[in-house]
Amino acid sequence: MSPDSLRPSLLRSPLLWCGLMVLVFLGWAWRDSVGRWAYVGAGPVLAQSQASGVTIWLPPGRSGWECGSVDASSMPRIGTEGYARYPDLFKLRFGRPDVLRGLTKEEWAAFRKTGMLDGREPDPVLGLLYFRAGTGLGGFRMVFIPYWCVMLAAAGVWAGLIYWRYRRMKGNVEIVQGV
Repeated sequence: MSPDSLRPSLLRSPLLWCGLMVLVFLGWAWRDSVGRWAYVGAGPVLAQSQASGVTIWLPPGRSGWECGSVDASSMPRIGTEGYARYPDLFKLRFGRPDVLRGLTKEEWAAFRKTGMLDGREPDPVLGLLYFRAGTGLGGFRMVFIPYWCVMLAAAGVWAGLIYWRYRRMKGNVEIVQGV
């Protein structure tokens, strides 16, 4: 019996096609996050797909369940403070990951003046959220994960699973050949 006849084809693997669908979905979500900001909240956690990334944050006093989406292109027209300051939010871009916390009144005043946090400019998404938050959200915690990081992690896990499957199948072929 030929070893090639025992080895299953990678093209017939559900793992290959599921991984491709996940990556295509993430690519679509990345593109969609530029024009539409979607959010879902459960309990104290709020997750948003916005401006080429995913923002997960814990605003103080939040509870309950909510979800929805907002057309991002309408934000500057309705006069939401800060959107004109960050035009990069409306472009497909490679953001940088960041973890932030609520600012003290002094830090917030310095940020309003300079646009810098700890001597460096924050990612525009985080800058916008800080800009909008003012001093009222001093206790919040926030993580911004750009979609390129999410896609890289998904591709790494997918490649690892395919390699693991290949190694497992290779071992099964050797067992069958030895019989």
